[in-house]
Amino acid sequence: MVYNVLLVDDERIIREGLAKKVPWSRYDLTLCGQAADGEEGLERINQEEIHVVITDIKMPGIDGLELIRRAQQIKPDVRFIVLSGYDEFEFAQTAMQYGVRHYLLKPTKMQEIDRILKEVSLDLARQEEERSFVAKIKQNMERNLPLIKEQFFRDLIMHKMYTSREMNSYLSFLGITPKSVQNVTLLLFSPSGDQSYEKLFSLQLICQRCLQAAGLVLSTIIKEALVAVVKDTRIEELLERIEEIKSRFGRFYDQPVTVAVSGSAALEAIHNLYKEARNLLKHSFYYGEDSVITRQEAMGGTASYNRSDLQYYIEEACLAIQCGHEREYRAIIESFWSELKTQKVPQRNIRDAVIDLLLTAARYDGYERLNYYIDYLKRIEETDTLEGLEKMIDECCSTVVRRNFEQFSSRKSRLVEKLKDKTRENLTRPELTLKWLAQTLVYANVDYLSKLFKRETGENFKHYLTRMRVEEAKNLLKQFPGLPVAEVARSVGFGENARYFCTVFRKCVGQPPAEYRRGCQRVS
Repeated sequence: MVYNVLLVDDERIIREGLAKKVPWSRYDLTLCGQAADGEEGLERINQEEIHVVITDIKMPGIDGLELIRRAQQIKPDVRFIVLSGYDEFEFAQTAMQYGVRHYLLKPTKMQEIDRILKEVSLDLARQEEERSFVAKIKQNMERNLPLIKEQFFRDLIMHKMYTSREMNSYLSFLGITPKSVQNVTLLLFSPSGDQSYEKLFSLQLICQRCLQAAGLVLSTIIKEALVAVVKDTRIEELLERIEEIKSRFGRFYDQPVTVAVSGSAALEAIHNLYKEARNLLKHSFYYGEDSVITRQEAMGGTASYNRSDLQYYIEEACLAIQCGHEREYRAIIESFWSELKTQKVPQRNIRDAVIDLLLTAARYDGYERLNYYIDYLKRIEETDTLEGLEKMIDECCSTVVRRNFEQFSSRKSRLVEKLKDKTRENLTRPELTLKWLAQTLVYANVDYLSKLFKRETGENFKHYLTRMRVEEAKNLLKQFPGLPVAEVARSVGFGENARYFCTVFRKCVGQPPAEYRRGCQRVS
């Protein structure tokens, strides 16, 4: 690909000299025009396809810096090469702050022009290659979107844990607004007899057609059954759609289909709705094959109680146990027992909830103590009072919570020490930041690291990094009196920006590096 170049300079001799002197085609470039000032240059950038702009700094009207600033707002991908005299070097530095990486000193040397144009051409080619690669990736992702959608759904059903940020990111990628899935219902279709993939796939296609108008969100095949999730829909309308699906399926296959209809919850809790639907399917023994079983029918005789009424407490208690948050666990478990007592929940359901908590404690305590928990599981059926169950759970779970707290605290401290070690090892790198460390060396979430470092050390990581660099600079200034300040700046990670290094050093120490060195020499 050939890239278009625009020359902007108020000196005609400079423009024409560059136009004739440079063998543009050698760099896959073509000179598409010249502009005598910044205003004309900005107009051409706005109207034409310009890839590279070579501009003077000092020009009447809109100068080079203003041209760069405005052009970046219009076309941020345009590359700039700054023309500058020695007395304009500070202007060139300002241009660098706008992201400009190349400048030519007047009078320009052909060797320098050659080097810079090669770099710019290669950079543009690399960017074009990246764009093409991203476009292909996007195309492939769109082609595979249905498969990605189904896999995401399976992961949710099989209880893969996502943070709120991850969940929202996946939903956005799949074109689902979080607000639209705050209240969903899960349908579980289980054909009787032969449950081949062909029949389940046919059933899935029928469901997709019939449930689209009812707000179908996702559907997939799991464990010889079809799972479909729909947005909150009137139960009467939903039952009509289910009967239509069963009828259409029956035309192709002489096979009854039992359907379980869960209650409603947010999409994040789909695993619980799936478990509920599988439990509802067990009631087909009473209702017969080809039946539609709802929660209301299956839970008859348990008054107003729904098993999901306790699910919030169980999930929150599990999370507190896993993370070792004893205070949160105490508050949640107290509310949990209070809910059981207030609602007069049937004993069978209380025992099930207690078993959930006990199994959670076992999972986070290590399976080497499995026999210990098996013994407790036996005692659950033998305990006659709610108070006895409460003591039993407190005895098991509190121990695990405290142990997890100690392990998490130790792990966090080790992570902070690792972060400090990696910072010291890479202090000379200009690119050293918390984000860089998180992505390349520590492999952890940068937001988590930032909060953890602040909480463990009481110091912001950026301030810590600056302090370490300044301390190392002080050591170098003391030990090597003849080492140039610019070299000291490079050695502590400021790269070629010695001026900025001096500013930071003075702010932290109270005096410039040179004055600090003289003071050290006088003392010694």
